[in-house]
Amino acid sequence: MRGVVFGLLLANLLLAGWVFLLSKQHRNSQSAAFPVSSRSAPPSIALLTDVKAQDLVSYAESSEVLVNREPADGTSVPEQASRQQLCLEFGPISTRQIADSVIAAVSPDVVMEAQVRTRQLSPAYRVYLSPYGDRDTAAEILQSLRSSLSDRNLSIETFLIARGELSNGIALGLFSEQRHALNVKEQVEALGFPVTVREEGRQEEQLWLASQPFELQGNLEDLRIYLAELEPAAELLEKLCQTIAQDFQLP
Repeated sequence: MRGVVFGLLLANLLLAGWVFLLSKQHRNSQSAAFPVSSRSAPPSIALLTDVKAQDLVSYAESSEVLVNREPADGTSVPEQASRQQLCLEFGPISTRQIADSVIAAVSPDVVMEAQVRTRQLSPAYRVYLSPYGDRDTAAEILQSLRSSLSDRNLSIETFLIARGELSNGIALGLFSEQRHALNVKEQVEALGFPVTVREEGRQEEQLWLASQPFELQGNLEDLRIYLAELEPAAELLEKLCQTIAQDFQLP
């Protein structure tokens, strides 16, 4: 019985030694197949000012926008929708008939519409004798004034105002320059008549043509010359195109 026990013990020792030898050979084979490289030194860090320009590498910005780039297959790319649009004004125009002719001549390339605009003018100065109580009295004063002007060889237009807020007054003229009005006032007052000078605003209506936004196909100067042939007194002006502001909300 003791011999069997020693036999088994010896067999176990031999088996353990054989397993140890196999594992050692396996580790050696892995080391040969995948050698462990020596640890390299950490990369050095240098300031850009210490690096030579030729050693620097430039990279394109990712936000770069390509303009007018054609695809590889040769198909055409539509033009950018951001082309600036043009708006024009043409005027003042003397008659509605000429305005209609211009609208028809530039259509359909340019769509224009007629607009009546009020233009402020420099003020005028009205000179007059204030209204009297009745027409007969006003007529007598007018006759007396004319006689006095004739005696002094003064040439001043006078007439009786028949209607309006100054009815039964005596008009002495309407002047575009204040100095002329004051001169008449001084001459008539020297004859003994009280004179009033009143400043009055003036305005006039003008006919203009305004275009809708469009993209000019040719030269603007060519269009200017063409329109000048239709209405020589008018001028062609560029203006800002009116756009509808979109609603937005501040953050």
